[in-house]
Amino acid sequence: MHSKGIPEAIYTKTEALWQEFVTTSDRNVALELIESLNEARQAKWESTVQDMNFALSSRKAWHLLKRFTSGTAIQKSEPKVCPSKIADRIVKLSKAPSHKKHTREVRKDLESLKTDTAPGPYFSRPVTADEITASIRAIKGNKACGKDKIFPELIKHSGPHTREWLAKFFTNIVDSGKIPLAMKRAKITAILKPAAYDTVWRQGLLYKLLKLIPYIKIYKVIEDALTNRPFRVHLGDKSSLSRVLNNGLPQGSVLTPTLFNVYTHDLPETLSRKFAYADDLALVAQGRSIETTESHLYNDMTTLDDYFIRWRLCPNASRTQVCYFHLNNRQANKKPNVTFRGSTLPFNPCPKYLGVTLDRSLTYSAHLNNVAAKLRTRNNMLKKLTGTTWGMLGSDASWKAMLDL
Repeated sequence: MHSKGIPEAIYTKTEALWQEFVTTSDRNVALELIESLNEARQAKWESTVQDMNFALSSRKAWHLLKRFTSGTAIQKSEPKVCPSKIADRIVKLSKAPSHKKHTREVRKDLESLKTDTAPGPYFSRPVTADEITASIRAIKGNKACGKDKIFPELIKHSGPHTREWLAKFFTNIVDSGKIPLAMKRAKITAILKPAAYDTVWRQGLLYKLLKLIPYIKIYKVIEDALTNRPFRVHLGDKSSLSRVLNNGLPQGSVLTPTLFNVYTHDLPETLSRKFAYADDLALVAQGRSIETTESHLYNDMTTLDDYFIRWRLCPNASRTQVCYFHLNNRQANKKPNVTFRGSTLPFNPCPKYLGVTLDRSLTYSAHLNNVAAKLRTRNNMLKKLTGTTWGMLGSDASWKAMLDL
C-alpha cells in the first residue's frame, strides 16, 4: 500500500530494493535500502509540514508539535465537580442582589420609554442579501460550531439561494421580535472563570439600550434574545440537566461586547482615569505622593462600587490588584494600602494587562524576559523538528511552512 506523502518514484524504488534484499541478503542492497527509506521518510515529513496551515485548521499542526514536546501522553483526570453544580453556580451568579428602590425606578422608566419609542424607518426595512453577504465575509473561520453543528466554513461557502433565504429569515425575526428557541440554546464547556458578563441585569440593559437607540423593534429582538436562554454544562463526558438564564450575556456572542459597552457606558466620573477593554477595567491615579494616589483610588472605587451595586455588577475581587509606577528607588518595596469592600487589595509589582507585563519603572524588562522564554521554547521545538539526519534540512519551502507556525 502506497503511504500518503511519499512520492510514487521513491516508494517504487524502496519496494524493489526490499524485494531484492529478501532474495539476495546483499549488504550493499541493504545499505541502499536504508538510504531509500531515509529519503522516503524525509519526503513524507516535508509533505506533512507543507500541508500544515494554521489559517484553515491548527489542530493537526499543534498535535504534531505536542508529540515532540512531551514523551508521554497526558492522562485526563476525572473532573472533581459535577456539571450540575457548575450549572447551578452560573444561574446563581446571574441573580445578583438587587437594589430594590433603584430596580423599581428603572422598571417604571422602562415602561414609559417603551410607549414613547417609534418603529424607526431604517430598522423597519427588510434585510437584504447584500447585507447578509457583507456579514458572511466578516465571519472568521476555524471556529467551533454551535448546537446546530454548522461550522462557519459552511456558511462562508453558501450560495445565493441560501443568502436570500437568510435575508428573509432575519427580516422575519426583526418584524416579529422573536428568535427561534433553537438559536438560543447554549452548550457551555466549563472553564471556572467568573466574568462580569454573567451578572448583567437584563431589564437594566434594555432600559439603557432603549435610551440610546429608541426603536421598539431593536428592543424586542434584544429582549427576546436575552430571555429564557436554555443551556447545559459539559465537563468531560458528563453533562448537566438543562437550565434557563434570564440575566447575563451569552459568552461568545458577537453582540455581547457591544451590549456590555452599552450597559457600562454611564460609569460615574472619577478623579482616576478609566481604561476599559471588554469586562476589564483599570483605574489610573496620579499624584505627587503615594498617599495621595491611594486616597484617590479609594474614593473612586467607593464611587464605582455604589454604581456596581445599583446595576447588579459583581467585580471579581480575587483578580483585582494594585501596583505602583514611579522612579523613587527608596520606595521600591513599599506596598500600597488600598481597600475595597473592607479588604486590602493585593499588591502585584509586575501586573499583566492585555498581554503586556508591566513593571514599576516601565522598562518592560519583565515583559521582554517572558517573551524571550517563550521564544526559547519555540526554538527548542524547531531544533527537534530539524534534526541533522532527517526532517526539513535543506528545504526552503518546508522552512517557510515551519516559520508560518
